[in-house]
Amino acid sequence: MESGETTSGLYVIDPFGGRQRLVTVYCDMETNNGGWTSIQRRLSGTMNFDKTWTEFKNGFGDPTNAYWIGDNMINTGFSSTNLNGASFSTVDRDNDRYSGHCAVADNRGWWFNACHDAFLNGPWPPEYWHEPWIPTITDVSNIAEVRMMIKPA
Repeated sequence: MESGETTSGLYVIDPFGGRQRLVTVYCDMETNNGGWTSIQRRLSGTMNFDKTWTEFKNGFGDPTNAYWIGDNMINTGFSSTNLNGASFSTVDRDNDRYSGHCAVADNRGWWFNACHDAFLNGPWPPEYWHEPWIPTITDVSNIAEVRMMIKPA
């Protein structure tokens, strides 16, 4: 948006600076005044997100369908009741606060405090998600796409 773009679609960004690694991402220019960069996108389960730590770190997929941008996944601390500050776990790296290994149990990478069935990298179709985001979303039968997006404040 800073360069005057107003149409949602694919754009090449330089998230790490110095043009060391250019990344193609989906940008949403309509939702809440636009300017959103999608760091994760899934369309109707076209791709499994059962990836390793290295794959999540480096990014994978195709921004036209399903992808993960490859943002830095560092241990930022922990929270007692929500995902704020939770560490990211993958099938090959257990960083959750649970005594088991949530990423292995759910076969996906995510910011786990304890294992659960509702997370955007989870199994598809979303009907497998147990009580997702109650009270906001109680019926997952019509979810065709999920995205995690960021934008500058």
